[in-house]
Amino acid sequence: MEAEELNGEIMYICNGTLTNSGTYELNGDQLTTTVDTATGPEVTTTTITLNNDILKATFDYQEYGDIEFVYQKD
Repeated sequence: MEAEELNGEIMYICNGTLTNSGTYELNGDQLTTTVDTATGPEVTTTTITLNNDILKATFDYQEYGDIEFVYQKD
């Protein structure tokens, strides 16, 4: 993972592909995922919003604090 500053914000660039398997449950704007790991299941709850063609997912990620993923449909 590489850190890059853009317009005063720190952005983390991931190189490569990460593939996991597990389950998910959506309740309102709360997406809960359970991912199978070598040490057992890892459960994460994420707040998501969908506005037209933009999907945003925000969650607390360890020492990095809040992380926001923004997806835009082409």
